[in-house]
Amino acid sequence: MSTRAVTIAEVARLLQIMASRPNLRRRRRPGDLDGPFDAWFDGGAARTTEGVTAYQFGDGTRARVAETPRLSITVELGDGSVVTVEQR
Repeated sequence: MSTRAVTIAEVARLLQIMASRPNLRRRRRPGDLDGPFDAWFDGGAARTTEGVTAYQFGDGTRARVAETPRLSITVELGDGSVVTVEQR
């Protein structure tokens, strides 16, 4: 696990990608991540199961987002750093 400080810019960039899913597509294209995903977008892929969306990014970063009953986001960066954002 990394002990470095994660910057707000890193987290904001990932949140923006997850919110917008640039060039969203429902079928995998050459160069996209391989795996059991139901959506691909530039830089990553996602799968939604029982209200939780799991994201995988090309750089090894992973994230899980639940919006019900309250927003909860956990991001594990490729270096092992973990950031959690939770609605109170």
